Amino acid sequence: EYVDMVKTGIIDPVKVIRTALVDAA
Repeated sequence: EYVDMVKTGIIDPVKVIRTALVDAA
């Protein structure tokens, strides 16, 4: 799961940031 997040971050960093904000909220 973590690896997938890293790969997604490389492909779509905005999505990761958005997911991080939602997860933190």
